[in-house]
Amino acid sequence: MGTLASPPSADAERDAAAFGGLVPSAAVARGGDTMVALLGLEHFRDGAVAHVIVLTETPGVIDWAVDGGLTVLDDRGTTYTPSVLAKTQGLGQVATTIWLSPPIPADAARLDLDVSELFRVSAPRGDVPPLKRALSEGPWPLTVNLRPERTVAAPPAHPERRQRVPDAGTVPARTIATFHSIIPVGQARMAEGAAICVIAAERYTDRWVVTLSALGRPDQVGTPAIGRARVSAWDDRGNRYRATPIQGTAREDWSEVWIEMVPPLDPQADTIAIKVEDIPRGNDIGPLPIAGPLIFGVRVPHDD
Repeated sequence: MGTLASPPSADAERDAAAFGGLVPSAAVARGGDTMVALLGLEHFRDGAVAHVIVLTETPGVIDWAVDGGLTVLDDRGTTYTPSVLAKTQGLGQVATTIWLSPPIPADAARLDLDVSELFRVSAPRGDVPPLKRALSEGPWPLTVNLRPERTVAAPPAHPERRQRVPDAGTVPARTIATFHSIIPVGQARMAEGAAICVIAAERYTDRWVVTLSALGRPDQVGTPAIGRARVSAWDDRGNRYRATPIQGTAREDWSEVWIEMVPPLDPQADTIAIKVEDIPRGNDIGPLPIAGPLIFGVRVPHDD
């Protein structure tokens, strides 16, 4: 997979000083062989950040023309302008971090997103440039409740027993064939001037994937490198999960990473704990890391 970190718009101040909280989301839209999901929103003083993933059975590398393929409107009638902060393309998937402006007002209750302009990209051949073929099942509408229920739960006790953790069975980590559901999280902790955020957990039949972000401050040296933090997880059934970073990106004041957890989440688990600690700042010769630990307790929703 390849990751592109794009220059944000001039008003994209994504840092801890401008941070205003998180909105958890499990919004999923399906059409044909393709699904689109909004994992969560980050509020900022001058805008918001949306985490969006696309999974499809269509073979090949997938791309999304966000500039012409995303419209965002709230229930008050405000229209938002998107710009890409980061995009990771892979076989049958694309994950995008998007800056939305203006900021979402406090009295807005709902955000509606329409996704289109998804493409399969063929590999270049000789002097022939890559060809794009549109996925025809769209648009994919998403609705986000901006006043959701709380996802916080008391973290379960850390299991005393150890168990052998098997390897995940397939590559890539995210596929539509193994997708199960999204556990909305949207939780943040402030530590030593930084904001450490758990955006969401995606459940697959052979693993689960957690999205984390870290926001530094413009007046501090060294952006928290969340992709090099020590992460662990367990549940209230006594299971431990092995955490492995699989992809990430960073800019001057922020970083984000996807963490693969194996084995798959126990279907009987009611709560999970995600522990983040030893978060480096910048390079290894920079300031001391954020020690933590920061433990996030998450309620696991169950189908009725």
